[in-house]
Amino acid sequence: HRIWSRNAGSALGIEPSEVSTHDYISTLIAWRRETVTALCARIEKIHGRNWVEVVGAARKFSECMIYGRYVDEVLAGAGHFPGSEEFCRVHWTGEALSDDEFRRFVAAMAPRQVAIGMQSFIGTDVRRIRRLIGLD
Repeated sequence: HRIWSRNAGSALGIEPSEVSTHDYISTLIAWRRETVTALCARIEKIHGRNWVEVVGAARKFSECMIYGRYVDEVLAGAGHFPGSEEFCRVHWTGEALSDDEFRRFVAAMAPRQVAIGMQSFIGTDVRRIRRLIGLD
């Protein structure tokens, strides 16, 4: 995630545009709306153009890295707190799960986990997931 970290620093005007020692990548992250709007305003002020253009121009970016670096390095953590809880159980790599494997995956969720995530490139059909969890 080094390039994502470097590009986040560049977008935020953090000099020198170094790589953070933190990895902010996760799923189901709680963000503060006022922080996001301030972050976008900072990017626009620094670069003199719309934040979408700035972030999109890098092509390799992570919204998690941008938000995390902004909170830690610009706000010095003000109004936020770090957490290591994983609220989403995720299947990132490997093959698509069979119906039984999927049921076991869901059954193994920790009590604090409230969501599941299936990486798009593993080939799990969303309609099948909906059927297995009783939404169809």
